[in-house]
Amino acid sequence: MMNLGIYYINLDARADKDKAARDQLSTLSIPFKRIRAVPDKEISSPRVDYRYSHLISAVKQSHVNACLEFLESKNDFALILEDDFKLDLSKFEENISDIIDSMKHKTINFLQIGYLEY
Repeated sequence: MMNLGIYYINLDARADKDKAARDQLSTLSIPFKRIRAVPDKEISSPRVDYRYSHLISAVKQSHVNACLEFLESKNDFALILEDDFKLDLSKFEENISDIIDSMKHKTINFLQIGYLEY
């Protein structure tokens, strides 16, 4: 058993993306939870490192919040997504199980996969 929890980050103002995320995830047998995204207007200047903009700092804080939620859970693994994800649902559970097995075998305890346009 993989003991995986899925956490997806979503702005309160984006109910459309919340619905799209729930529609995809509800077809799986894996539990999931919405994590409220931190809006950039909630990031104060003293909290922003000089290298980051308020937007990037808000995204970073949202991911930290998702990690904290995972650490407080009983899950052994977490998949943290932003709300614009698209999953190939036909083999998702099989593929994620294979990835977790491979991570266990190779003693990998953190795997980040992402793409940034800027």
